Amino acid sequence: MAVRTKLVILFLLVYVVTIVVVFPARLAVSFVTLPQGVSLNNVEGSIWRGSVAQVVTPDLTVHNISWQVRPWHVFTLNGVVDLQVARHENNPLAGNARVIASPGSVQVIDARFAGDLSELLDLSPVSSPIALRGPVILQVNDYVLGEPVCDILDGEVQAFDLQGEFNRRWQPLGDYTVRVGCSEGRLLVQMPRDNLLGLSVDGTIAPQGVDLRIGIAPRAGAPEGLTELLAWLGNPDAEGRRYFNFRL
Repeated sequence: MAVRTKLVILFLLVYVVTIVVVFPARLAVSFVTLPQGVSLNNVEGSIWRGSVAQVVTPDLTVHNISWQVRPWHVFTLNGVVDLQVARHENNPLAGNARVIASPGSVQVIDARFAGDLSELLDLSPVSSPIALRGPVILQVNDYVLGEPVCDILDGEVQAFDLQGEFNRRWQPLGDYTVRVGCSEGRLLVQMPRDNLLGLSVDGTIAPQGVDLRIGIAPRAGAPEGLTELLAWLGNPDAEGRRYFNFRL
């Protein structure tokens, strides 16, 4: 191949890469058909590195999302994007994650988001019998999109220094840890009972339904007002625990 031809090819490659790097994200979004009820407001930057002020959905609006594509992975036919959700008074969670997209697969790794339990409960379709508040951290080490929810999931949710409102007073409830995994495509949830409320949760969650087995046996030091709430669960078993099934 002549030197001149090689230079022309090199020039074309550099030109194409440059166009991709500086291609406006706002223009790229205009070519995308978004789901009904979803909109992107104030898109800035390029498809290589940019931000969006608001992602609006029928149920939730997330503010100040930014992204950066890792260029070298493009040559392996994998799109690797670092996402960041900034702290905002109206964001229920803030944090960052790495998304890896390849033909036929979407993976999320090293995701860490933080928020407050009270704001997350506002998004739940089921209301809590008591008001709760306290910091929550969601850590996802590895997640692979599957049917209906996941192929792989390794993560953990931690809540620290939780408080519950009993008789118009906020009282301490301690720390809690929930392991999340994947079982036959469904979200697997497991909470050990080693906490102040003796609260345990085992079951699965998917769009088709929720199936959880919940147990509780408050330890010494638990709020007194909790006793009244437990009365409707019936008598405890031989270990002093009360169980109920939660299904949707």
